[in-house]
Amino acid sequence: MLLDIVRVEWLRTIVEIGLLTFVIYYLLTLLRGTRAVQVLIGLVFLWAFSLLAEYARLYVISTLLDGFWIYFFIAVVVLFQPEFRRVLAQIGQRGLFMGLIREKHSYVDEVIRAACALSQKRVGALIVLEREASLQRFAEGGIRIDSEVNAKLIQTVFSPYTPLHDGAIIIRDGRLMAAACLLPLSERAGSDVELGTRHRAALELTEELDAVVVVVSEETGIISVAEGGRLVRNLDEETLTTTLRGLLGFKKEE
Repeated sequence: MLLDIVRVEWLRTIVEIGLLTFVIYYLLTLLRGTRAVQVLIGLVFLWAFSLLAEYARLYVISTLLDGFWIYFFIAVVVLFQPEFRRVLAQIGQRGLFMGLIREKHSYVDEVIRAACALSQKRVGALIVLEREASLQRFAEGGIRIDSEVNAKLIQTVFSPYTPLHDGAIIIRDGRLMAAACLLPLSERAGSDVELGTRHRAALELTEELDAVVVVVSEETGIISVAEGGRLVRNLDEETLTTTLRGLLGFKKEE
């Protein structure tokens, strides 16, 4: 009997830890790249400083910080109000457990549709999909958008003679974070006359980071994908779908 009770308690603990880990990971994924993450990091440092002050017996500082933590939860709600609304709305629309999978399907399909439409019109495009390595420094140099990925929006951004068409768009966790982002150019590909500025930028970025970049040539309309410093060219809708889904870690039939 005692052994059964211990097993049940262990199972309950494992389930609780697993659920908490998933929820925290899900929330951090939704908040990634927003100002909420920067504020959260600041609060973590403040909490660590509070513990250090208490350990060092800095009574005045400890007293002041203790007064701050009394209003901590109110401050969090006020600071993170837009992010909380966004998280709750996404959970309500997609559900907690299926949200991440559906989000991947949705934004990749939108990227594919946009790339194919731009290819037919021979409109150049540079679409960067973030993976593990952060592209925040490039996003900060562009124009912040922070919207859901939409094929029509991408086509509008890259339309000629619009203010945002020159540069790259950066997509993070299923959201179009920024447009008109400047990327470094690769000198290695400079001798290849077939590679324009967009292709060279895609190669340079993927040599340095693990991003995946979709390039649409303005001259030929050819769709290419850069990853790991390599360029796969002449992709149609089917091969582009297979390539992107494979690089992003899920299969076409999912």
